Amino acid sequence: MKALKDLPSDRLAATTARLAGQGTGIDAADLDLLAAAGTDGVLWQHEGFGLAGRGVAMRIELPRGLTDAAAVAGDNLQDLKAGQLVGATPWRQQVMLCVGVIVSAAVMAPVMNVLLFAYGIGEPSHPGVKALPAPQANLVRSVAEGMFGGTLPVGMIAIGAAIGALIIVFDLYLKRHKSRWSAPVLAVAVGIYLPLDVSTPILAGGIVAEMVARWHHRRSPGGDPEKLGQNGMLFAAGLITGEALVGIFIAMCIWISKNPDILALAKELPAGKWWAALLLLGVCYWIFRAGTPRHTV
Repeated sequence: MKALKDLPSDRLAATTARLAGQGTGIDAADLDLLAAAGTDGVLWQHEGFGLAGRGVAMRIELPRGLTDAAAVAGDNLQDLKAGQLVGATPWRQQVMLCVGVIVSAAVMAPVMNVLLFAYGIGEPSHPGVKALPAPQANLVRSVAEGMFGGTLPVGMIAIGAAIGALIIVFDLYLKRHKSRWSAPVLAVAVGIYLPLDVSTPILAGGIVAEMVARWHHRRSPGGDPEKLGQNGMLFAAGLITGEALVGIFIAMCIWISKNPDILALAKELPAGKWWAALLLLGVCYWIFRAGTPRHTV
């Protein structure tokens, strides 16, 4: 096995491109590179890159590249399947995917910069401003720091693994008894680690969806609940889009004025939390009515 410093720069660049891009075509020379990088304990410490890193980043980025490649492959399969169902051809889909890449790159980069300046991502960018949550990034950071810093709480991980096993068993129990309810372990895990202000609207939406499904089940026995409740789904999707656009508008106002309090109220609304709770209940009822139309055209 060669040492990392003895490997050519073009091999490093080609392997990096394959891992970060397609994640396919890894040959024996690539495996030689990965093994050398792992034993040397450095990340691209090579004159061809001009960068020096640590094995920590190497061991995180390689699995990330491989899992990203698998996710992209699955996404492409779903795109091709959907295209085949609607009569599209692969080359037309590829053209539109290229258009989507260009448009998203042109839109997302400035939007992310505006959000970073106005709120901050993970950490507040201004005093008194609530940063946008980044639960997935914080979770990966905690695991990486714990694994390579020797501070990983093994006991808590063991407890989590045991709870996950119990949830899987409970989900299998529900399926065996043909229950309308289920407890997918991934969904439960996401609900555990997401912040409360994010998981609460998800819970409210799930309750409304269950109420809509029960309403249609009583009035249209044997019907497809997803098709019957699609009006409510579209309405909820519009709310999510509107909330995102309003957040971007507020961020642009902060970015243009350089004042994080540009749209702040002069004083706090009395019993504001209770008014917010009533507003949430009103929105839930609005979604319920949208998903349960009383008459059809």
